[in-house]
Amino acid sequence: MNNAFNWIQIHKKIVVLVLLAVILLLGFGVYSSSRKSSAPQSVAEQQDAHPINGWLPVQTPQYKITYFYSQSARQYYYQITLFAIINRPSQYNSYIAQLRQEKKAALAYISSKGGNPAKLHIQYLPPAAAKL
Repeated sequence: MNNAFNWIQIHKKIVVLVLLAVILLLGFGVYSSSRKSSAPQSVAEQQDAHPINGWLPVQTPQYKITYFYSQSARQYYYQITLFAIINRPSQYNSYIAQLRQEKKAALAYISSKGGNPAKLHIQYLPPAAAKL
């Protein structure tokens, strides 16, 4: 017993490094296995989750729609980017009207592909479009 204890005392750094490596490898194994089971992996599984996923990403001159899966929330998020442009403050009302029109077109696209915008977690860019 004394010999083992003496060896550990002499080789403290090696023992610490080996223990750290084992802990890291075990932690990575648990992390990887939990990631594999929480998100749909195949395109077919993604489409089963939401029919709209098979039609995305899409981009037109008015909008772009993309999606991503949040591991922590275990749900899909959809991002709608609207391309309305404002060059000076006097164009603000026109800009808001353009945002409304583009948002309406993007939501109509989602609906036309079998998605229900009211049931999706949608983020808008610019963020002001969410309130329109």
